[in-house]
Amino acid sequence: MEVSPVTRPLLTEPGEQETCWICFDSSSQSRKLVKPCLCPRYVHSACLAQWQVSAPELTPQQEHRLSREEYPPWTTSITPVHLQPNTAQVQPWMAVICGDEVVNIAVRPGPQGLEEFQETIRRLFGFTQDCDIEVTFQCRTPLGGAPVTLHGFQCYDAAAVCAAISANSRVVMGEGTDLA
Repeated sequence: MEVSPVTRPLLTEPGEQETCWICFDSSSQSRKLVKPCLCPRYVHSACLAQWQVSAPELTPQQEHRLSREEYPPWTTSITPVHLQPNTAQVQPWMAVICGDEVVNIAVRPGPQGLEEFQETIRRLFGFTQDCDIEVTFQCRTPLGGAPVTLHGFQCYDAAAVCAAISANSRVVMGEGTDLA
């Protein structure tokens, strides 16, 4: 008996319902399918954003690998709709672990936030300027809560945005007062 694997076509047949290339679900009222680049494949914006942050590469995916067409900003798409109005107003924190020491550090997205984060780590743990620091960010994606491990300072923005969304979620749920 011969067994062959089941595969999903990348292109839909005429009259066939389009599905998201990430979750393989079709469009619904609350989750519309979009074509973010020149590819013939459809995707939910939230699925694409989550993939951009948790893709196996070291940095969030900003563009399609082949066409180099830029994807929509993942920071907006990954933020749940009910949290979008206030996420920029919360104060996100990251727990930093070095050896046996755990320190909570206030963070903010962006290049200046990264610079402040690196300087705070150097100061708190006594690292000199010529010392190379390796970091690993462990967080949960805002949509679905899947654990994500991001390696290196180039992933700082993704981790800081996830921390801001998480802080806003705690405020909305009444579990914290992270409003700045």
